[in-house]
Amino acid sequence: QQQQQQQRPHPSTLQQKIFILSRRGYFDNIQICKEANDFLSCWWECDISGDCLLEPYHFTRMPVAVHAKKGKKDYFFISLHTKSKSLANGKKMWQSRDPTKMLKFVKDAVKNRRRIFTECARVRKMIDEIIFKNYSNPHIIVCGDMNDGPGFDLFE
Repeated sequence: QQQQQQQRPHPSTLQQKIFILSRRGYFDNIQICKEANDFLSCWWECDISGDCLLEPYHFTRMPVAVHAKKGKKDYFFISLHTKSKSLANGKKMWQSRDPTKMLKFVKDAVKNRRRIFTECARVRKMIDEIIFKNYSNPHIIVCGDMNDGPGFDLFE
């Protein structure tokens, strides 16, 4: 019931769309996993800013979850494109050597990392509460652009 109350039209409905393509014939049945996608479309509370206050949050780009069957095996494909770590004028802010601009750069960079973390954590929660709860030994593939990787920025 709480999940239904928090479900609203997602802001990304007019923005980037995430797709999963499948070759016909390999899977016996492939379809959108409605329960997983409903879970992912709900807002949740988290602390993005680091001020220790929980605030409503949603994906910056709505992920998509697909359920496929091959014989008796269940496959789930979850595609997402997490929040970018990029900051407008970030390099300029950091290289300015102005302590105020450098501090803003650090705070904004950490905030974007927190967004990536919370979006990935939300997908994991959906996997635990929807997929693992309802399916025995599912095969799960999470794919897409996580906007993260070793050596990409100052914060590792």
